[in-house]
Amino acid sequence: MRLRALIVAPPTIDYIYEEGKLASVSPGGPALYSGLALISRFNAKVYAVGPVGYLSMYTTIVENAVGIERLGYSHPGVGAVFELDYRGDSRRVVAKSRIPAIDIGVVVEVASKVYPDMILLSPIQGEESGVIHGLLYSSYSRCLGIDIQGYARGNVEIAEHVITSNYTVLHASIDDIDFRRVFNRASSGIIIYTRGIGPITILDRRIEVEIEPDIDVVLSESTGAGDIFTALTLAYICMGYDTIESVRMSSKETSQLLIAIRRSVESYKPLLESSINNMEI
Repeated sequence: MRLRALIVAPPTIDYIYEEGKLASVSPGGPALYSGLALISRFNAKVYAVGPVGYLSMYTTIVENAVGIERLGYSHPGVGAVFELDYRGDSRRVVAKSRIPAIDIGVVVEVASKVYPDMILLSPIQGEESGVIHGLLYSSYSRCLGIDIQGYARGNVEIAEHVITSNYTVLHASIDDIDFRRVFNRASSGIIIYTRGIGPITILDRRIEVEIEPDIDVVLSESTGAGDIFTALTLAYICMGYDTIESVRMSSKETSQLLIAIRRSVESYKPLLESSINNMEI
């Protein structure tokens, strides 16, 4: 049976800097990277839902072109626009626009229609108040994954609340939240804490396991890697694979999939860059 996945996240436009210099303007967001990873690896049917602005609409064109069916909704602003600046091993992420709130009613309606095998809840900067996962868990999918980054960037107290809630898998990163905040609030779900190319910690019912990631290629700019890793890990676990095996396979496959995904969206960048040149953000 074909895997059906729903990704709850707005599309983004990403201004990517390397050492302070603009390297590219790219379509982005968790749905694009996670969705393409699931399509490439599992031939999944992928849906996405989240607010779309008049600028981030260009990313939805790319999503639909590569097989991600966005069932989102429009709002009057530009949408989610980010600046990502990579300097050595560090990354600075700044929202360049107001991120509109996720409409809980629309998300629940979409989930009830597509009834996915897995749902990945991946807000990007405080646009979800920490309640939607409670509505989605068990009611619309047997498998719920949460990426904590958007909660942590918006309000760390909401992030801590989400960590203690119900889910199948939660991904947290050293870029977004301190490990002690995660460990001290671990719930009955599986928590996976990543540190870039460093060790990965798995908390499974308060049992702590640390493994080294199996990374084929180290990239100077890793936008989208966390989204891919989270989606793959959730999918493997939902399919019944052992947690440690799922994490190992996902870490091994992430960099190569990221390279392939970037190639697949490269042809859309000129359209995006020419479209935004005369727009004020």
